[in-house]
Amino acid sequence: MRVFRFQTGKLRRTYDESVAAANELQRGESELYNLEPIDFGRRMAGEKDLMADPEAPQPNAIFDESGNFIIYATLLGIKVFLLNLAVPTA
Repeated sequence: MRVFRFQTGKLRRTYDESVAAANELQRGESELYNLEPIDFGRRMAGEKDLMADPEAPQPNAIFDESGNFIIYATLLGIKVFLLNLAVPTA
């Protein structure tokens, strides 16, 4: 996902939410993003079904009213990022 500044058209942030990135997070040491293997496999199967269907809706991201947070759904759950710091919030 790419976030651009609307006024200038310049790239502000880039987030990698690919299936490969989700697999790497799942194999990593971080407890924050680890799911049970059965749950992760179920989500991965659903994601592959969505990617194979050409009529499936495209993923969407929204900003909050202040424009400081971006909210979007991923394979691992819903993520909320503070754009000024580029880190996920709790």
